Amino acid sequence: MKQNNSFVIYSAGETGKQVADLLLAKNQTVAAIFDRNPKSSDYRGINILKLDEWVRPDSLQQLVCINAIHNHYIDPKPIGAELQKVGFGKVLNMVEFSKTWKFPDKYWLSSSFSYESRLTQLDRLLPLFSDELSRSILSDTWEYWSKGVLERCPEPSLHDEYVPVDVPRYPESLRVIDCGASNGSTLTRLTKANYHIDAVMAFEPDPINFQKLVKKTEDFNLTPLPLGLWSSEIQLNFSANSDNSLASGLDVGGSTLIQCVSLDSVAINFKPNLIKFDIEGSELEVLHGAKKLIHKCRPNLCISVYHRPGDPLDILDLLASWKLGYQFYLRCHEYNTYGLVLYCISENVDGDE
Repeated sequence: MKQNNSFVIYSAGETGKQVADLLLAKNQTVAAIFDRNPKSSDYRGINILKLDEWVRPDSLQQLVCINAIHNHYIDPKPIGAELQKVGFGKVLNMVEFSKTWKFPDKYWLSSSFSYESRLTQLDRLLPLFSDELSRSILSDTWEYWSKGVLERCPEPSLHDEYVPVDVPRYPESLRVIDCGASNGSTLTRLTKANYHIDAVMAFEPDPINFQKLVKKTEDFNLTPLPLGLWSSEIQLNFSANSDNSLASGLDVGGSTLIQCVSLDSVAINFKPNLIKFDIEGSELEVLHGAKKLIHKCRPNLCISVYHRPGDPLDILDLLASWKLGYQFYLRCHEYNTYGLVLYCISENVDGDE
């Protein structure tokens, strides 16, 4: 494939451009880039155009099409089906492409992580879930992540992230620790789901997000903290994403040094009954630094598990090993397995000690 084919790419977004960069660096021919709403006419000399505007060559079977949709707001499945109908010699989604071309790791997309080596762990953990839907979501996610079987990519529940309608409710009055609070959007979701919020401790190191969060202090009896979270007290490099503040996070190459703390050291007297974790891949590390708090209060937990390939298994494995009596549920709230959240519902529904 590497020597005998030319390529076309669907999507002129960030991932599509990364695919183009990689192929060009390998001296491959990229004949065109397709996009539904082109923002420019070319990228690195490659024409960007709508698929229906493209004059198809006679040698269509010699073209490999890369479906470079890898984000949370566009469903890659209908696009993949549309591209299959065009008649390209081969259509590859990003999982399939990364297996051959060693695309840089990007969230759960990884050419280096061995999904196959985790199948025993997967089989051991599936029975821990409290419903069949959770087991199906994890099995389908693993099939997609490991093999690129796009048809198995779970259908998302788009409008109830952190407040899933088909999972047991949290206590009606909440004391929330919001890890990765962003602009406070989770608190707004909880309110719209008819929860009463007694108090909030919120962590958000991104300065733009933190300014927005502070404005909600009185609305939610909120204590905003411009700190990162870790398993211990440490200073770490942080990268603020100017294009997408929701994706800011710890980064060894980041230009900002931030103070990180553990929940066990800071939330000593807060007594939460709900903790949300959405911290761009640091979730497992931060859970280790919240072990005492979680054992003491047994709060309900909602944890993003899509930032790193092993997170759905490793985070569930850790929490199950603590034997705190949680009911475990898994739900997907965004396209392409973004917004994959592990819900840990406490038997101690009132959050008392």
